[in-house]
Amino acid sequence: MYVDLHIHTDSSDGTWGKGELMENLLDNNINIFSITDHDTIENSKLIISELEGCNLKYVIGVELSCTHMNKEYHITHIHLILIIILCLSC
Repeated sequence: MYVDLHIHTDSSDGTWGKGELMENLLDNNINIFSITDHDTIENSKLIISELEGCNLKYVIGVELSCTHMNKEYHITHIHLILIIILCLSC
């Protein structure tokens, strides 16, 4: 079992759409994943319907852009409680 909790799609600065993402997850045996696009959850909402019948666990995430003292920072947020629950059920 593999986990990838920092994936960007074509909704931000990644290149994969949801179909390509699903294909790559399955090809690489990634069972738990999180889409962490910059400042959007558009593909996060769309991917949920693709998971029916798959042996994949999805953790909602987002990478938020912010500035402090004229510097840009990216803060990645994932729902950690879900990760604990999902890992215990594997």
